[in-house]
Amino acid sequence: MKRNDDINYTRAILILLVILVHIVPFTTLHPQLKAAILSFMMPTFLLITGYLVNINKSLRKFSIYYLGILVPYVVMTVAYSVVSYYMPVRDGIHELSVSVILDKVLVTSIGPYWFLHTMLICGLLYYVCFAIPLRREYKIERLIVFGTSLLLLSLFTPLQSLKISSFYFIGVLLRQTDCDFDKVFYKSPLSLIPFCILVFDKSFYDWGLVTVIVMVYCFISFSSWLYGYIKDKKVNKYVILIGMNTFPIYIFHPVFTMAAKFYKPWLAFDASGWLLAIVTIVIAISGSFIMAWILDKTRTCYLLGKESILRL
Repeated sequence: MKRNDDINYTRAILILLVILVHIVPFTTLHPQLKAAILSFMMPTFLLITGYLVNINKSLRKFSIYYLGILVPYVVMTVAYSVVSYYMPVRDGIHELSVSVILDKVLVTSIGPYWFLHTMLICGLLYYVCFAIPLRREYKIERLIVFGTSLLLLSLFTPLQSLKISSFYFIGVLLRQTDCDFDKVFYKSPLSLIPFCILVFDKSFYDWGLVTVIVMVYCFISFSSWLYGYIKDKKVNKYVILIGMNTFPIYIFHPVFTMAAKFYKPWLAFDASGWLLAIVTIVIAISGSFIMAWILDKTRTCYLLGKESILRL
Protein backbone atom coordinates (compact mmCIF):
# COMPACT_ATOMS: atom_id res chain seq x y z
CA MET A 1 0.00 0.00 0.00
CA LYS A 2 1.35 3.41 -0.94
CA ARG A 3 1.89 5.95 1.82
CA ASN A 4 -1.34 7.73 2.70
CA ASP A 5 -0.58 11.16 4.13
CA ASP A 6 -4.19 11.66 5.23
CA ILE A 7 -3.93 8.58 7.44
CA ASN A 8 -0.54 9.62 8.80
CA TYR A 9 -1.95 13.06 9.60
CA THR A 10 -4.77 11.42 11.56
CA ARG A 11 -2.31 9.11 13.31
CA ALA A 12 -0.20 12.10 14.32
CA ILE A 13 -3.15 13.83 15.97
CA LEU A 14 -4.08 10.58 17.70
CA ILE A 15 -0.60 10.01 19.15
CA LEU A 16 -0.58 13.56 20.52
CA LEU A 17 -3.87 12.78 22.24
CA VAL A 18 -2.42 9.51 23.55
CA ILE A 19 0.40 11.41 25.23
CA LEU A 20 -2.04 14.00 26.59
CA VAL A 21 -4.29 11.47 28.34
CA HIS A 22 -1.26 9.77 29.91
CA ILE A 23 -0.08 12.95 31.66
CA VAL A 24 -1.50 12.13 35.09
CA PRO A 25 -1.21 15.62 36.67
CA PHE A 26 -3.09 17.08 33.70
CA THR A 27 -5.86 14.47 33.49
CA THR A 28 -6.39 14.74 37.24
CA LEU A 29 -7.36 18.37 36.64
CA HIS A 30 -9.43 17.55 33.55
CA PRO A 31 -11.07 14.12 34.04
CA GLN A 32 -13.98 14.90 31.70
CA LEU A 33 -11.60 15.87 28.89
CA LYS A 34 -9.72 12.61 29.36
CA ALA A 35 -12.96 10.60 29.24
CA ALA A 36 -14.05 12.42 26.09
CA ILE A 37 -10.74 11.75 24.32
CA LEU A 38 -10.70 8.10 25.36
CA SER A 39 -14.19 7.62 23.93
CA PHE A 40 -12.94 7.85 20.33
CA MET A 41 -9.13 7.93 20.37
CA MET A 42 -8.18 4.27 20.66
CA PRO A 43 -11.16 2.98 18.62
CA THR A 44 -9.90 5.22 15.81
CA PHE A 45 -6.36 3.93 16.24
CA LEU A 46 -7.60 0.34 16.19
CA LEU A 47 -9.63 0.85 13.02
CA ILE A 48 -6.70 2.45 11.21
CA THR A 49 -4.34 -0.30 12.43
CA GLY A 50 -6.67 -3.03 11.16
CA TYR A 51 -6.83 -1.26 7.81
CA LEU A 52 -3.07 -0.84 7.47
CA VAL A 53 -1.91 -4.30 8.55
CA ASN A 54 -0.67 -6.26 5.55
CA ILE A 55 -1.15 -10.03 5.83
CA ASN A 56 -0.19 -10.71 2.21
CA LYS A 57 3.24 -11.86 3.34
CA SER A 58 5.15 -15.08 3.56
CA LEU A 59 5.28 -16.72 6.97
CA ARG A 60 8.89 -15.55 7.36
CA LYS A 61 8.11 -11.92 6.58
CA PHE A 62 5.03 -11.92 8.77
CA SER A 63 7.07 -13.44 11.61
CA ILE A 64 9.58 -10.59 11.31
CA TYR A 65 6.73 -8.06 11.43
CA TYR A 66 5.16 -9.89 14.38
CA LEU A 67 8.40 -10.05 16.37
CA GLY A 68 8.80 -6.33 15.74
CA ILE A 69 5.69 -5.84 17.88
CA LEU A 70 6.05 -8.77 20.28
CA VAL A 71 9.58 -8.02 21.50
CA PRO A 72 8.96 -4.29 22.23
CA TYR A 73 5.67 -5.24 23.87
CA VAL A 74 7.31 -7.77 26.23
CA VAL A 75 10.27 -5.49 27.03
CA MET A 76 8.18 -2.38 27.68
CA THR A 77 5.41 -4.22 29.57
CA VAL A 78 7.91 -5.81 31.94
CA ALA A 79 9.74 -2.51 32.40
CA TYR A 80 6.50 -0.56 32.96
CA SER A 81 5.26 -3.17 35.44
CA VAL A 82 8.45 -2.99 37.50
CA VAL A 83 8.52 0.81 37.44
CA SER A 84 4.81 0.98 38.39
CA TYR A 85 5.57 -1.03 41.54
CA TYR A 86 7.93 1.69 42.77
CA MET A 87 6.22 4.77 41.33
CA PRO A 88 2.67 6.10 41.76
CA VAL A 89 1.00 4.76 38.61
CA ARG A 90 -2.79 4.41 38.55
CA ASP A 91 -2.92 0.89 37.19
CA GLY A 92 0.40 -0.22 38.64
CA ILE A 93 1.10 -3.61 40.19
CA HIS A 94 1.10 -4.08 43.95
CA GLU A 95 3.18 -7.23 44.05
CA LEU A 96 6.49 -7.70 42.27
CA SER A 97 6.56 -11.37 41.32
CA VAL A 98 7.04 -13.55 38.27
CA SER A 99 3.37 -14.61 38.25
CA VAL A 100 2.13 -11.00 38.30
CA ILE A 101 4.53 -9.98 35.54
CA LEU A 102 3.52 -12.96 33.41
CA ASP A 103 -0.15 -12.08 33.90
CA LYS A 104 0.52 -8.55 32.65
CA VAL A 105 2.49 -9.80 29.64
CA LEU A 106 0.26 -12.68 28.59
CA VAL A 107 -3.25 -11.84 29.75
CA THR A 108 -4.23 -8.42 31.07
CA SER A 109 -1.37 -6.16 29.92
CA ILE A 110 -0.70 -2.85 31.68
CA GLY A 111 -0.66 0.88 31.02
CA PRO A 112 -0.74 1.96 27.37
CA TYR A 113 0.70 -1.34 26.18
CA TRP A 114 -2.72 -3.03 26.05
CA PHE A 115 -2.90 -1.65 22.52
CA LEU A 116 0.14 -3.69 21.43
CA HIS A 117 -1.40 -6.69 23.18
CA THR A 118 -4.51 -6.22 21.02
CA MET A 119 -2.39 -5.82 17.88
CA LEU A 120 -0.62 -9.09 18.63
CA ILE A 121 -3.78 -11.11 19.24
CA CYS A 122 -5.85 -9.65 16.41
CA GLY A 123 -2.90 -9.63 14.00
CA LEU A 124 -2.13 -13.30 14.59
CA LEU A 125 -5.77 -14.36 14.15
CA TYR A 126 -6.04 -12.16 11.07
CA TYR A 127 -3.02 -13.78 9.43
CA VAL A 128 -4.03 -17.33 10.35
CA CYS A 129 -7.60 -16.88 9.08
CA PHE A 130 -6.40 -15.50 5.76
CA ALA A 131 -3.63 -18.08 5.43
CA ILE A 132 -6.20 -20.88 5.30
CA PRO A 133 -5.72 -22.55 1.89
CA LEU A 134 -8.90 -21.40 0.14
CA ARG A 135 -9.31 -19.79 -3.24
CA ARG A 136 -8.87 -16.00 -3.26
CA GLU A 137 -12.53 -15.38 -4.01
CA TYR A 138 -13.45 -16.80 -0.57
CA LYS A 139 -12.65 -13.47 1.05
CA ILE A 140 -16.02 -13.05 2.76
CA GLU A 141 -15.75 -16.53 4.24
CA ARG A 142 -12.34 -15.63 5.65
CA LEU A 143 -13.77 -12.46 7.17
CA ILE A 144 -16.54 -14.49 8.79
CA VAL A 145 -13.99 -16.91 10.24
CA PHE A 146 -11.89 -14.03 11.54
CA GLY A 147 -14.88 -12.25 13.07
CA THR A 148 -16.11 -15.47 14.66
CA SER A 149 -12.69 -16.19 16.14
CA LEU A 150 -12.65 -12.71 17.74
CA LEU A 151 -16.13 -13.31 19.14
CA LEU A 152 -15.21 -16.70 20.61
CA LEU A 153 -12.02 -15.28 22.07
CA SER A 154 -13.97 -12.57 23.87
CA LEU A 155 -16.62 -15.01 25.14
CA PHE A 156 -14.38 -17.75 26.48
CA THR A 157 -11.07 -16.08 27.38
CA PRO A 158 -9.96 -12.96 29.27
CA LEU A 159 -7.53 -12.10 26.47
CA GLN A 160 -9.68 -9.72 24.47
CA SER A 161 -12.86 -7.67 24.67
CA LEU A 162 -15.18 -7.68 21.68
CA LYS A 163 -15.74 -3.95 22.13
CA ILE A 164 -12.03 -3.46 21.49
CA SER A 165 -11.40 -6.00 18.73
CA SER A 166 -14.51 -4.97 16.77
CA PHE A 167 -12.86 -1.71 15.68
CA TYR A 168 -9.79 -3.63 14.47
CA PHE A 169 -12.20 -5.88 12.55
CA ILE A 170 -13.89 -2.88 10.91
CA GLY A 171 -10.48 -1.74 9.64
CA VAL A 172 -9.78 -5.23 8.28
CA LEU A 173 -13.22 -5.29 6.65
CA LEU A 174 -12.50 -2.03 4.83
CA ARG A 175 -9.10 -3.33 3.67
CA GLN A 176 -10.28 -6.74 2.52
CA THR A 177 -13.28 -5.38 0.63
CA ASP A 178 -10.92 -3.06 -1.26
CA CYS A 179 -12.55 0.11 0.03
CA ASP A 180 -10.80 3.36 -0.82
CA PHE A 181 -10.07 4.92 2.57
CA ASP A 182 -10.30 8.46 1.19
CA LYS A 183 -13.70 7.77 -0.36
CA VAL A 184 -15.14 6.00 2.67
CA PHE A 185 -14.07 8.81 5.01
CA TYR A 186 -15.28 11.83 3.09
CA LYS A 187 -13.26 14.94 3.95
CA SER A 188 -15.46 17.66 5.38
CA PRO A 189 -15.25 20.37 8.06
CA LEU A 190 -18.96 19.75 8.75
CA SER A 191 -18.06 16.40 10.32
CA LEU A 192 -16.90 18.40 13.33
CA ILE A 193 -20.54 19.28 14.16
CA PRO A 194 -21.87 15.76 14.92
CA PHE A 195 -18.52 14.90 16.49
CA CYS A 196 -18.81 17.74 19.01
CA ILE A 197 -22.45 16.94 19.76
CA LEU A 198 -21.50 13.37 20.66
CA VAL A 199 -18.14 13.93 22.35
CA PHE A 200 -19.58 16.42 24.87
CA ASP A 201 -22.16 13.92 26.12
CA LYS A 202 -20.64 11.20 28.29
CA SER A 203 -23.66 8.94 27.78
CA PHE A 204 -22.25 8.24 24.28
CA TYR A 205 -18.78 7.06 25.42
CA ASP A 206 -19.37 3.31 25.64
CA TRP A 207 -17.36 1.59 22.87
CA GLY A 208 -20.27 -0.77 22.33
CA LEU A 209 -22.51 2.06 21.12
CA VAL A 210 -22.90 3.06 17.48
CA THR A 211 -22.23 6.65 18.58
CA VAL A 212 -18.55 5.80 19.01
CA ILE A 213 -18.40 4.55 15.42
CA VAL A 214 -19.93 7.86 14.34
CA MET A 215 -17.33 9.77 16.37
CA VAL A 216 -14.53 7.73 14.82
CA TYR A 217 -15.86 8.41 11.33
CA CYS A 218 -16.24 12.13 11.99
CA PHE A 219 -12.81 12.40 13.57
CA ILE A 220 -11.08 10.79 10.57
CA SER A 221 -13.18 12.85 8.18
CA PHE A 222 -12.30 16.13 9.89
CA SER A 223 -8.60 15.38 10.39
CA SER A 224 -8.27 14.39 6.71
CA TRP A 225 -9.94 17.66 5.73
CA LEU A 226 -7.62 19.54 8.08
CA TYR A 227 -4.57 18.13 6.29
CA GLY A 228 -5.77 19.59 3.00
CA TYR A 229 -6.87 22.85 4.63
CA ILE A 230 -3.51 23.67 6.26
CA LYS A 231 -1.37 24.91 3.38
CA ASP A 232 1.90 25.26 5.29
CA LYS A 233 3.97 22.45 3.77
CA LYS A 234 6.56 22.56 6.54
CA VAL A 235 3.92 22.10 9.24
CA ASN A 236 2.30 19.24 7.34
CA LYS A 237 5.69 17.64 6.76
CA TYR A 238 6.48 17.48 10.48
CA VAL A 239 2.99 16.33 11.40
CA ILE A 240 3.19 13.51 8.84
CA LEU A 241 6.64 12.57 10.17
CA ILE A 242 5.08 12.14 13.61
CA GLY A 243 2.26 10.10 12.07
CA MET A 244 4.75 7.82 10.34
CA ASN A 245 6.52 7.16 13.66
CA THR A 246 3.63 6.55 16.02
CA PHE A 247 5.11 3.15 16.99
CA PRO A 248 8.34 4.40 18.63
CA ILE A 249 6.45 7.34 20.16
CA TYR A 250 3.84 4.97 21.56
CA ILE A 251 6.33 2.61 23.19
CA PHE A 252 8.66 5.31 24.57
CA HIS A 253 6.29 8.12 25.59
CA PRO A 254 5.41 6.67 29.05
CA VAL A 255 9.02 7.31 30.08
CA PHE A 256 8.43 11.03 29.61
CA THR A 257 4.83 11.27 30.85
CA MET A 258 5.85 9.64 34.13
CA ALA A 259 8.76 12.08 34.39
CA ALA A 260 6.33 15.02 34.23
CA LYS A 261 5.77 14.82 37.98
CA PHE A 262 9.40 15.83 38.58
CA TYR A 263 9.15 19.19 36.80
CA LYS A 264 5.48 19.80 37.62
CA PRO A 265 6.39 22.11 40.58
CA TRP A 266 8.31 24.43 38.22
CA LEU A 267 5.12 25.00 36.19
CA ALA A 268 2.76 25.24 39.16
CA PHE A 269 2.03 28.90 38.34
CA ASP A 270 -0.25 27.63 35.55
CA ALA A 271 -3.19 26.27 37.52
CA SER A 272 -4.90 24.91 34.38
CA GLY A 273 -2.13 22.37 33.71
CA TRP A 274 -2.11 23.15 30.00
CA LEU A 275 1.45 24.46 30.06
CA LEU A 276 2.59 21.24 31.73
CA ALA A 277 0.73 19.26 29.06
CA ILE A 278 2.27 21.17 26.15
CA VAL A 279 5.79 20.94 27.60
CA THR A 280 5.39 17.20 28.27
CA ILE A 281 4.06 16.50 24.78
CA VAL A 282 7.04 18.33 23.21
CA ILE A 283 9.47 16.47 25.47
CA ALA A 284 7.78 13.11 24.83
CA ILE A 285 7.81 13.52 21.04
CA SER A 286 11.40 14.79 20.95
CA GLY A 287 12.62 12.23 23.47
CA SER A 288 10.98 9.34 21.64
CA PHE A 289 12.59 10.39 18.36
CA ILE A 290 15.98 10.71 20.07
CA MET A 291 15.69 7.28 21.69
CA ALA A 292 14.67 5.71 18.38
CA TRP A 293 17.50 7.50 16.55
CA ILE A 294 20.05 6.26 19.10
CA LEU A 295 18.79 2.69 18.70
CA ASP A 296 19.08 2.97 14.93
CA LYS A 297 22.53 4.55 14.99
CA THR A 298 23.95 2.09 17.50
CA ARG A 299 22.29 -0.79 15.64
CA THR A 300 20.70 -2.03 18.85
CA CYS A 301 17.20 -2.12 17.41
CA TYR A 302 17.46 -5.89 17.38
CA LEU A 303 16.85 -5.66 21.14
CA LEU A 304 13.33 -4.61 20.16
CA GLY A 305 13.06 -7.14 17.35
CA LYS A 306 13.59 -4.61 14.56
CA GLU A 307 16.27 -3.73 12.01
CA SER A 308 15.34 -0.05 12.30
CA ILE A 309 12.66 1.79 14.21
CA LEU A 310 12.53 5.26 12.68
CA ARG A 311 10.67 5.92 9.44
CA LEU A 312 11.95 8.98 7.60
